[in-house]
Amino acid sequence: NVTGVQTCALPISLGISLLLCFITIPFIYKFSFKSKRIDAFHPIFKFIQGQIKILGMKMPKLYVIDKAEPIAFSFSHISPRIFISVGLTELLNKKELESVLLHELGHIKQRSSYFKFTNMIIKIFSPVSNFYRFHEELSHEEKKADDFAIEIQKTNRYLHSTKVKIRRYFK
Repeated sequence: NVTGVQTCALPISLGISLLLCFITIPFIYKFSFKSKRIDAFHPIFKFIQGQIKILGMKMPKLYVIDKAEPIAFSFSHISPRIFISVGLTELLNKKELESVLLHELGHIKQRSSYFKFTNMIIKIFSPVSNFYRFHEELSHEEKKADDFAIEIQKTNRYLHSTKVKIRRYFK
């Protein structure tokens, strides 16, 4: 029965595609941005290592991206990774950079990259997604990551000043 095979083939191929994306996307980012792994002697590594011990989380792999644009992002699936650009490290002071790193740890702790990626796939393949407000849920994930950083730093001062500096940079 051809229809039965097609009915089974679509979910199986979609599942395989998702699995391949979860495996390959972090590697694509790693190599396409000319990133370099941060070693154990770097202050960023030491800061994250200290937070990880307190939070009881798995140590993510840390990368610095050779890019002047101030960006940071993370992946929480398979092997957690945090990417920080050189431009971000030059733009922010120590406490502001720590707020960004804590924000990214918040995403990893919440497994936000799973959520973002799943929403992106649903948006592409589901006609129902046009009636659903995914951007509101993504904003909620960003707010939760911000709240995580604020809770640990006991102030929103550094996260706020970081956002101001990044907005100014992009204007």
